[in-house]
Amino acid sequence: MYRCFTPGAGACIDSRSVRPKCIFFGLPGARVDGADYARAALAAGARLAVVERADLEGVEGVVVVPNAREALQQVALLHRDTLRIPIVAITGSNGKTTTRLLTVAALATELKVWGTEGNLNNDLGVPLSLLGLQPGIDIAVLELGANHPGEIRALCQIARPTHGLITGIGNAHLEGFGSLEGVAHAKGELFEYLKETGGLAFVNGDDKLVVQMAQRVHMGCMASSYTRAAYRAQGHLDANGFLSLEFTWASRQYMVNTQLAGLYNIPNVLAAIHVASYFGVEMPRVVEGISQYHPENNRSAIVQRGERRLLVDCYNANPTSMRAALESFFSLPSQEEKVAILGEMRELGSASRASHAEIVELLREHPDVGVVLVGKEWSGLEGDYPRFDSCEACKDSLQSYLPNGVLVLLKGSRGVELEKLLEIL
Repeated sequence: MYRCFTPGAGACIDSRSVRPKCIFFGLPGARVDGADYARAALAAGARLAVVERADLEGVEGVVVVPNAREALQQVALLHRDTLRIPIVAITGSNGKTTTRLLTVAALATELKVWGTEGNLNNDLGVPLSLLGLQPGIDIAVLELGANHPGEIRALCQIARPTHGLITGIGNAHLEGFGSLEGVAHAKGELFEYLKETGGLAFVNGDDKLVVQMAQRVHMGCMASSYTRAAYRAQGHLDANGFLSLEFTWASRQYMVNTQLAGLYNIPNVLAAIHVASYFGVEMPRVVEGISQYHPENNRSAIVQRGERRLLVDCYNANPTSMRAALESFFSLPSQEEKVAILGEMRELGSASRASHAEIVELLREHPDVGVVLVGKEWSGLEGDYPRFDSCEACKDSLQSYLPNGVLVLLKGSRGVELEKLLEIL
């Protein structure tokens, strides 16, 4: 099967995104069986269609396998063996996508870089990203996501990273990990893999749990640590809410003016600076790349809508990222009235009630900030705030609640779909 793979053509699991000479993997799903689209994929130019359906045996261009998902991973592994470039894996509870995109932006000023596309960071996305690597690439930056123990290790077995970074460890996906310690050990699987294979870890020395995971596997000289103190990094928000970071490198001072919202992005910017400089990118070019990065997918973006200013960070949320976003929002110097529209935090399991209560307690410490809560997890908690079960339910009331000239924070888990509110804001 791999003999039919064409570097540059890649692979896909959606017949609508077929490229000439790619391999189409028709995966069975809960609602749709990808095998139903095998003929359409071949007609669109796919070289092969890999499916699990025996009734397609003998159809020209179709390969029937026991497990199409495993076949995709196996082809990706075979392709990985042909690559002779550094592969940097990034994981963490918060900021991994932003860190990955910033790192790619910084590296791309001097190197040919390939990065995870969109949110392809699971056991399907990682092999698709590997198979999408274009010829002539100098370095790849892949994102690894997980919500259960063992997933990071499994993804490492596919991606086989030579370098790795854990952005930070916080209370995310507690439903799957069980506890903060469970999160730490699961993310630490990246460091374990690098230790076993002789790779190098970029260690966020400002995150105690990340440091503990590095110490647990005795990274030693196989680690490159970075801290705010080492870079003498000082961050601040300008009048429009954009983050600027002043830092020192090789006895010279630099200032990077980002297009990101929130002081909580300081560790993400610092990680990108550290990784890019490690791979030899000149610091002025690093600053240039990061400065030119535009936030995407409703992450840390500042949007002007008429007289309203929106801080849009509603791609995902957990107790750690929610608290960081709110504290940055509270500290933002502004003459505008502030309103926080918060979606519920999901996948917290038994910790959900207490986690939402802690956020409400934080909100009550800032009575001058308006609050709108979206999602059933907020129900029954203290505070006289407008509450709605869904975005659709609050749309009609929101327009009258928000005056012009207001500064709005949108923060919540992806499943709440807070981005729908952008239609009326």
